Amino acid sequence: MLDRLNKLKENMASLGLDGLVVTDRADVFYLSGLESSNCLLLISSKNLLLTDSRYILAAQCAQGHFEIREVNASLEKEAGALIKELGLKRVGVQDMSLSLAAYMELSDGAQGQFLPVGEMLKEQRAVKDESELDAIRRAQSITDGAFRKLLDYIKPGISETDIACELEYIMRKSGADGLAFETIAAAGINGAKPHAQPGEYKLRAGDMLTLDFGAKKDGYCSDMTRTVSVGEPPEELKKIYTIVLDAHNRAKELLRQGAGAREIDSAARSYIEAQGYGKYFGHGLGHGVGIEIHELPVLSYRRESELCPGNVVTIEPGIYVPGLGGVRIENMCFITESGYEDITRSDNNLIIL
Repeated sequence: MLDRLNKLKENMASLGLDGLVVTDRADVFYLSGLESSNCLLLISSKNLLLTDSRYILAAQCAQGHFEIREVNASLEKEAGALIKELGLKRVGVQDMSLSLAAYMELSDGAQGQFLPVGEMLKEQRAVKDESELDAIRRAQSITDGAFRKLLDYIKPGISETDIACELEYIMRKSGADGLAFETIAAAGINGAKPHAQPGEYKLRAGDMLTLDFGAKKDGYCSDMTRTVSVGEPPEELKKIYTIVLDAHNRAKELLRQGAGAREIDSAARSYIEAQGYGKYFGHGLGHGVGIEIHELPVLSYRRESELCPGNVVTIEPGIYVPGLGGVRIENMCFITESGYEDITRSDNNLIIL
């Protein structure tokens, strides 16, 4: 925690800030270890954690790094008074998470400048330390194990909703603190919807089933997608599966420090296009994972960025054909000094149940 605070203060100094108000929940957890729906950090020569009576005992996790204050009124108004009391002149605010109403309370009566810091902390969080990587590995281990157990449950006649509920139950029973995100279970023609919500559709022989799911453990997320077949699938979907797997592997081969997001995305996208399915792959190739399920860096043709050691990213190409179905294959990978480590242990080859 101290290393994270010290790194943050270096970044603040580079922007000429003598204070920073942290309001984003994920960033609060990253810097203090507190998970709270009502907490604010004021970082300066003095580090202050403001929260209400519901979280004051839990906030003791930050003892030694923060002065903890119980505030049972507006945290932003109290922070504004402290900024004035401390004589802070250039204070950063998280413009991507601070509402206008909260900003008005924060700045009311305070002197000096308030400056937006954009993705400064998100960029810092993109580089994981060993403790963060260990938590992500624990979350992914639960996810891999749940997938293996679920395979015995999948059969014709089971609904998408039942499959999603069973998967979530297994992850919870296996030690997950919660879900990293809402589980996707999309069967048959519903597989053509990348973010389909589980419904009452019941599996039939020959259906492909796409499962996108993840556990949360010790504050960190996992993310994995597998597409399995209930019985022998149609030939075109079998062909699509092979194309997606090849695209997935081509992209992973490029994972290394200094590799460009667009370059990696293009390795998968251009291959899918060459096979005649380019118009059926619309989303970006992958994203960072950590405290939040979608973090930096983003692997996409829309973003300019380079990978560095400590990044954890997904590789998840897909093909989605309306009226037929879809295939997506997703692994999480950790960027190292010499290449990458695939954190996901589940088999990528087509499983026919």
